[in-house]
Amino acid sequence: MAPTTSTPNLGTNFTASPTPPTLTTSPEQYRTAESVATQYLQVWCWQPAAAPMNSNLTNTAPWITPAGQADDLTRSATSLPSLTSICGPVTVTQIGEQPSTLDLTLLHLSTRQAYLNTSGVIVSQQTIEQTRRIVRRPDGRWLVDTQVQAG
Repeated sequence: MAPTTSTPNLGTNFTASPTPPTLTTSPEQYRTAESVATQYLQVWCWQPAAAPMNSNLTNTAPWITPAGQADDLTRSATSLPSLTSICGPVTVTQIGEQPSTLDLTLLHLSTRQAYLNTSGVIVSQQTIEQTRRIVRRPDGRWLVDTQVQAG
């Protein structure tokens, strides 16, 4: 199967802050593995400076399995004093080797992350990449699961 990709230019620095993600759910976000993964990474990346540490991980709960959230909590401490993190568009690429089930897929997610000071000025940027399992639940909704080590 050919990889599915939506591609922003991850090498380009932002000149203005990206828009914060929506924290409300809609049925469309769960219809495909790609759509739930995009929503998840947008929320995972957004950590307002004034919010409690790891609130971004708590906010991802509607789009992630309990195992995926526990995995994130073991990997992340996502608060930088006086800085807000936010990401731009997400690139989603299907991994070439896929599990032999229709209810599980592996996706590589990448995005550009900006850190803003309290005045809203971008002070730093980086590329974020994750390879995730995405699973379809019995109700038909796709959810993000644990990270997968590539290679």
